[in-house]
This record gives sequence, C-alpha cells and structure tokens, in this order.
Amino acid sequence: MTGLFELGPFRPIEAKRGSYPHEEPKAQPTSAFIPLPLLSLELTALTSAAAAAAAASPLPRRLTRLLFVDPIPPSGPRWKKGKDGKDFGSLAAAHPMSTIVSELKASFISSTPVAILSGPGGSAVLGVQPEQAVILNRAAFGHAIENATAQKHWFQLSPEEVFYLCHALNCIRVDSLDNKQMSEIELWDYFRSGSESFPEMYKAYAHLRLKNWVVRSGLQYGADFVAYRHHPVLVHSEFAVVVVPEGAEFGNRCGRLEVWSDLLCALRASGSVAKTLLVLTISGSSKCELSSPDCLEQLVVLERTITRWIPQQCREQRCEPSRDEVNREELIIEKESVLFNHWVVILGFTVLSSLLVYRLKFRQ
Repeated sequence: MTGLFELGPFRPIEAKRGSYPHEEPKAQPTSAFIPLPLLSLELTALTSAAAAAAAASPLPRRLTRLLFVDPIPPSGPRWKKGKDGKDFGSLAAAHPMSTIVSELKASFISSTPVAILSGPGGSAVLGVQPEQAVILNRAAFGHAIENATAQKHWFQLSPEEVFYLCHALNCIRVDSLDNKQMSEIELWDYFRSGSESFPEMYKAYAHLRLKNWVVRSGLQYGADFVAYRHHPVLVHSEFAVVVVPEGAEFGNRCGRLEVWSDLLCALRASGSVAKTLLVLTISGSSKCELSSPDCLEQLVVLERTITRWIPQQCREQRCEPSRDEVNREELIIEKESVLFNHWVVILGFTVLSSLLVYRLKFRQ
C-alpha cells in the first residue's frame, strides 16, 4: 500500500496498490519520419507567420494556435479540495517542496539509511525510522510497503529515485543483493545494465526534481513521467513528460516523436487526461560518455510544451484574447485617446480664436 499524507499534520493515509507502475513503454517502430528539430522550426515559423497575419487583419485570435511549441508556460495547477470544499493550495504554499526536501536531506544525513537492491528491474527497498517515514512520505519519494513491524518502515524506490537520493542529495547508502556497499559508478553501471535508457531518464527526472517538481511514473498516461507541482495528494499532475534523446551517443534510442502519428497520439493521450504534453529533449556533446555518471554535467535538457488547436472549441465560442493581444489593444486605445484629445484641443482653440476675433470686430 502506498503511504501519502492528508490535510492537517500530514498523517499517512492509504492509496490503492499499483498506482504508479515502474515499467517503461517501448517505442513502436514506424516507417516515415519528420525530424523533431525540423518540426519545431516549421511550427515556430508557422505560428510566427500566423501571428503577423492576425495582427494585420481581424482574423480569429486562436488561429495562431494551430500547434504551439514553447518552453514551459505558467499553467495553473488543479488543486484538490478538502472536506470543507477549500483547495489545498494554501497548504502547499505553507509547506513548499524545497523545504520538505531540505528537511529530508538533513534527517537522512544524520543516520544514512540503507537501500537494498531488490532485483534485476533496478528498484530498491529503503528502510527508515517512523519519523523519517513521515518526511519521506511528504517529499513524495517511493511507495510505502505494508509490514507488520512498527520499528522500521519500508519504501520501494524506482531506479531514478535511488540514484537521485544517492547522487544528487547524497543522503542514503545503497547495498547490493549480497549486502555489499555500492559506489556511485557501480550503481550507475547496475542501472544501465538493467535499462539502456537510464541515463536520459535519470537526467530528465533530476532536471524536474531540482526545480521542485514531484516526478512519478507516467506509464498509465502513455508517457515516461508525470510532473506534479506538489504532493499528488494535494494537486493533480500538470504535465505528461516524454523524454526524447538526441545524439549519436544514445544509439538507436533516438527517434521518438519523429512521425506525426506518434506526436498526435501523445497529444491526444495527454489531452484526454487534462495534462500538457512536455517534451524533454536530452542532448550531449560528441565527447559525452554515458558509461560514467560524469556525463550528467555534459547533458543538456531542452523543454518544450506542445498543445493542439481544437477548432470546435472556437468555431461558435468567443475565445479569450491572449495577454499580448490585450496589451496591443490597450496601446491602440491609448493612442486613439491621445489623438482625440489633441484634436479636441485644436478645435477648442480655433473656436475661441474665432469668437475673440468676432468680438473685436463688433466693438469697432
């Protein structure tokens, strides 16, 4: 059973088993392809041309959103509601994820919990004290395992979570199946032997985690990960994350989302569950060697969100204007107002001058 926390003193509650599977979907082979960088350039040119045309003529405002590619936009979170009908946004603001992770690191460094690799899949089991289980629960790492003993709590961690706690936070120790402590290089080789895509998957996971996003497996949504603004108990996930490696060092793993059918399937799947498709492109230099965790410093992550324009939503409904369009309209109104005031002043001065001349002539 998975341990989570509820409103109030963050007490653990139960969730359904198997909510977050750890297997990764396999990419299906396709025939024709369109390179993603070329696709992005074409789409950027398309949206730029549409925006220029929309500014020149009164076309529908959302015509430019045929297919929009951009870095992560400030999308609004969908907070869950408590029994009193209030959302959990204020609770999350009072307990930011960065503070919770810092408390977790401080607590674990003092005792250094041990995670034991549990099998060829790459997952591990971490045993912690009851007070540490509460903060591990709040930080949204792993899934609690039911056990009869109350002296120690056990959590199942994914390979990315294990390496993040060991490498990035440096707050746990990892032992092999024969109870031998493993170094970071040995752990890296172990996870790579279990999954060739581990380097790019971990880089994407760590990239989002370092930005204080909670990252979970996205297999049930047709993606690699899903990203939450805070703990999954408090808020719904906002992004369905697909990791796209680029470069010769990744071998035949390159080629995801290179055909329109794959891209549209990912868009429809993410849109049907009210999530934005976030594509993380992982690329590295020609000298990048994936055989060592040192390559993580050389890997670069490019963020793109992709949304689909749905004409049915704008055909007979008035769409809300964007912020740029509102600013542009306000600027036009302001210029027209200044011009109007200018002509009013000129007209008033002309009328007064005419009256003054008329009075002078009448006195004479």
